[in-house]
Amino acid sequence: MKLSIIVQHGKKKKAMEIETTALVATLMEQVWQEFAIPVGGQKLVYKGKTMGGEMTLSTFNLITDSKIMIMGTPLTADEEKKAINESTRTLIKLKEDEQKGVNPKLLAEQCQKCIEALDGVRVPPSFTELKIQKKDLIVSYQSFQESLDKK
Repeated sequence: MKLSIIVQHGKKKKAMEIETTALVATLMEQVWQEFAIPVGGQKLVYKGKTMGGEMTLSTFNLITDSKIMIMGTPLTADEEKKAINESTRTLIKLKEDEQKGVNPKLLAEQCQKCIEALDGVRVPPSFTELKIQKKDLIVSYQSFQESLDKK
């Protein structure tokens, strides 16, 4: 059965619909999507009780418009921005190194490491522009790597 609940972090409130049989972990994932608070940094509280990730929502006897409080610090994406900007500078340097005649295999290996590092950067869902920038940068790295592999 779907249930409409109110989730609140500070002054920000959001109505959410979720199945009563869902795990608290499912709600925590929705909180991550909506409030940019990482799942591992969340604490959900209902009527003074902490809601554990492996428990089902039905355990708490929620009713329509039940209010769940969230504690945790939202990401600002500063670290993610810094990582993406650093990766952009690295790509420019790799392209300059290619012009200088550096071994293409070495550059391709460095490209792969940068792609893997970028893949590990988790951008909060609400940071759409940064997500697009990350995706475009990965595509640029892959293109450059493909051109190196042909040499």
